[in-house]
Formats: sequence, structure tokens, C-alpha cells
Amino acid sequence: VELSFLEVYNDNLYDLLDGSRQLPRLRSSEKHVVPQGLTRRRCELQQMELQAHSWLREGAATRMVGKTVFNPRSSRSHAVVMLHICWSQEVSYGSRLRHLPGGTRETRVYLVDLAGSERAGMHALAAEQLKEGEHINLSLSALGRVVGALASGKCEHVPYRDSALTWLLKDAITGSSARVCMVAAVHPAHPVETASTLRYARQYSALQSTSGSHASQLSSQVRDLQRRVDALRHAFEKALNGDEHSIAWTRESLQGSVHCQPKANARQWFDSHPTLTWTQAHQSKAAVRGQRRDRSGIGYITKIEEIPNEEVGSRICEVTFEGRHGRPPVVLWYPEVALEMVKPPSTLLEAMQKLDTAEAELSRLRGDLQAVRKDEAMRQQEWMATAIGKLPRLPTKERDLEMDG
Repeated sequence: VELSFLEVYNDNLYDLLDGSRQLPRLRSSEKHVVPQGLTRRRCELQQMELQAHSWLREGAATRMVGKTVFNPRSSRSHAVVMLHICWSQEVSYGSRLRHLPGGTRETRVYLVDLAGSERAGMHALAAEQLKEGEHINLSLSALGRVVGALASGKCEHVPYRDSALTWLLKDAITGSSARVCMVAAVHPAHPVETASTLRYARQYSALQSTSGSHASQLSSQVRDLQRRVDALRHAFEKALNGDEHSIAWTRESLQGSVHCQPKANARQWFDSHPTLTWTQAHQSKAAVRGQRRDRSGIGYITKIEEIPNEEVGSRICEVTFEGRHGRPPVVLWYPEVALEMVKPPSTLLEAMQKLDTAEAELSRLRGDLQAVRKDEAMRQQEWMATAIGKLPRLPTKERDLEMDG
């Protein structure tokens, strides 16, 4: 177990266990939000309580405080205590905990003392305190937006980076196993501040961190994947159209044996055929067979008919060749055995497969997001019903008197 103690003062991070040294807003690793260079003091198992108390007093002694109109020792910063609990990866308590280098895992407990919001001109005794109060209010407002966005479960963007406080507490609020509890300090002598504090704390009562964070992550994944699907679809449609010398493929023609061309010996099947005759049009299509710059000899089958009482070449196919340069299409009949299928390019098949895979994944993510939002709505309804059921009720006589009044 390791302990860290830092403060957020004027939207900057300071290490209270290292002489209030300023910390950069940079992660110490990609997996979790812990500032680079943050002091982590290791607690001995037998002396953990004494050490934690000593270090908390040491950090609190260097925390920024000041005298205001209402409080002789008003906190001018937000204080954050982080307990890092690490253990060997050989011990498994679940798959949702973070993996760390060196074969260990880590989870963290955050104890946060938020400075109270201040009304401009009513608390400050100096210009510097006005600036401090401004930063306090801005960070509290940013934290409220983050919590409100997660509590709704419908957010497309969670503004973690709007302040150093929300950036630091990202894991505490939205971790895979995060749980949040808030204790609000109020005073009946200050009704305006009390009402504001209660409204602020009420957002936390609706926060379901796991589902709210999951909904936010799913929303982000859906947006990213939608952009990828749009790019894949655009590239696929462009490849389908090809250039002026290419075949105009479609999804249907890519999935089935539709495009064809006459075989090299197609004419011999006409010589013995009872109903079909080789024409100049057939000859013109056979003449461009295999030419890369002229794909007019490739058509697509539009109809297949059976010829009764014919053992060989009993099926005939209607083949449509697209007209070029504004000319009408050419329709010709061939014995089925005189045609060979044209395979689509492998690049087109790969592009279609990528697009289909991405669309299927997008559909799945949208379904998961809808299920999470539905579950979140049900949780909030259950919580509200439970909360209403726990509200104290007036005795019968007092309730009757109140109604008469």
C-alpha cells in the first residue's frame, strides 16, 4: 500500500509530500491517470495507520489555506489523497482490475476534499483570493459537467480535460469498478450556499459510474466506428464504379456468379444449337475478349431458360452488355456452356468484407449502447422509487394539521 497527497491550486497540481512541488499534467502510464513524478510513500503493514496519519498531517500543513469573510482557515485548493493498493498478479480477484508492468496489479482509493464554491465579492478579502475563488468555481463547474454527462448516460463527449481536477479524477469517477460517494457540508445559517451545495451533490446521487462510463465509452466507439464505416463505404462505392474501362460491379454481382463473357470456343456451341445463331454482334463481343482497355465483351446474366428435349447445352442464358458512350445496352442469347464466369477482383472482395465486418460491429455496438441506456434508465427509476419510499412521513395528526393549514 502506497500513499500520495496532492492539491489542485489555481488549476495546477502540487505534490504536498514533496514541498508543494508543481507536477505536470502528464500521465505516468497510458493505462491510468497518475501524474508523472508524484510521490508515493510505501506504508508498512504494522505501522500503516500511524504513517498515514503522519503523512496526512504533513501534507495538510503545506496545503494552501487563507482567511475569508466566513472562514479564518478556508481551503484555497482541492486536496486529493490517493491510496495505491498493489498486489502480485498471481493472485486473481477479477478480470476488470488494471494490469501493471512487473507482474503486479493496482487499484486506487481517492479521498477528495473539495473546496467550497464561492460567490464573487462576498468571500474574498483580496484580489488574489478572487482569482483563487474563480479557479475553485471553474473546477467545480467542470466536475459537475462531467458527473452530469455520465449520469445521463447519453453523453457523446465527457469534458475530462476542462480542468486539472476532472483530469486527475477521471479513473475515480469512470473506472471499470469505480464507486463514488459524496459528503456535503451545509449550514442552515447560509441557505443560498446550502441550496447550491445540495443541488451540486444531487448529481452524484444519479451517477451510476459503471454504466454511465460504459455508455460514454460506447458512444465514443460508435462515433469512431461510424466514421470508419463511412470512409470504407465511400472507398468501396468508388471501387465499384471503377474507371471507364472497368466493369460496373454491384454487391449482388460480387456475391454471386453474374458477370460472364463468351468462351474462346463459344462459336462451336452455336453451330450445333437448334435455336441460336451466331451473329455479328456475338462476333464483336468475342473479338474484345481478354482486352484490358475494352471491357464491353463482359456482360451479366439476366435470364436463364430451359430447352426441352435437348441433352447437351439444354440451358440458354440472356446476357446484357452495357452500352458505352450513351449507346443502349446489347442483349444476346448464349448457350450456358459457351459462357465463363468472370471473377471479381480480390481487392473488391476484401473491401466488401471489411465494410460488412465494420457494419456488423457498428450494429452490435449500437445495440449494446441502447441496452446500457435502457438499463441506466431502469436503475435511476428504481433508485428514485427507493429514495421516495425512504422519505420520512409526518404523523397522522401533524399531517392533518398541515393539510388544514
